[in-house]
Parts: sequence; C-alpha cells; structure tokens
Amino acid sequence: MKVVFLTLLLGLVCAAQEEDTAESASKLSGQWSTTYIASNGLATAGQKAFVIPHRLYIVFCGKCFIIMFYVYDCNWHVWRPVFICGVWKGPYTYTYEYNGTNQIEFIHVSEKALVAINVNLDETSKKMQQILLFGKENEVDEEYLEIFKKEALSRKISEENIKDLTAPDKCLAVA
Repeated sequence: MKVVFLTLLLGLVCAAQEEDTAESASKLSGQWSTTYIASNGLATAGQKAFVIPHRLYIVFCGKCFIIMFYVYDCNWHVWRPVFICGVWKGPYTYTYEYNGTNQIEFIHVSEKALVAINVNLDETSKKMQQILLFGKENEVDEEYLEIFKKEALSRKISEENIKDLTAPDKCLAVA
C-alpha cells in the first residue's frame, strides 16, 4: 500500500513538471536487474557499506524520478525495499540522496540494457565510483558487457573489481 501511495504522490508532483525529458524517461522507465558492477570501493560482508541494488523499478516523469529497488541486508539475511526520489540535472543525469549525495548518469541507453556511472560522496567526503550494467533480464548481450567493461577500465577500475551479479547468492557490498 505504501508503494502505491508513494508512487501516486510522486506522479502528482511530477505531473506539474516540464516534459522535455520524455524521450529519456520512456527509455529508462521500467524494471531492470543489476547484472554487473565495477567499483573503486568493493568491500566485504559485515563492513558498513553501500549495498548493491539488485532488482530496480524506475518511474520517470518530467524532471523527477522514483527508484524502488531491493537490496540484500547481510545482517538480517533478507531482501528489503528502498525508495529513492531524485532530480533531473541534465540529459540522462540525475541526483539523489542515499548514503550520501549521488549523481547517476546513464551513458548507454537501449531497450535491452543501461550502463550507468554512479558517483557517491558520503558524509565523510569519501568519493566512490560505480559503473553499473542493468538488463531487462538477469543477463545481457555481450556487446553491452563490452561497453560496460571499457567504461570501467577507462576509469581505472581494475578487472578484479568487476563483479558478475547475475546469480546473487552472496552478500556483496561496496564500501
């Protein structure tokens, strides 16, 4: 019930916004799965961490968005939902607050896959970069995986910090 209420509330707020982002919103909206992540801050279970989102539901309207995603809580061994509201900053670029200030930029957008760069600045001013590959299914075509890997390597994120999340059977988190 809360999910429906929050979605409707955001929809009403967004309806008053300009619609010049309609094209990008239509490509980004929907259900996505995180298939790969590259980060300069991978951590081990048990550390205070920014948990990797797995299943995402993204709704865009005008210059705002809501993302509902599930994360695995390592302490309680359960999946829990998280809601984020963000603000449009430019084409395919949004800011939001979650474990600090974040800016996410979708650098590759297609009907089948999204490649995004998320930069997080936490409360201690520690900066972390994540490159995320989302797919409509729990797997993605090789061409999108190559785009993702090239972007990660161009940002000096080593291959050992690229993780396959298509079978999330363990608690992965980033510091």
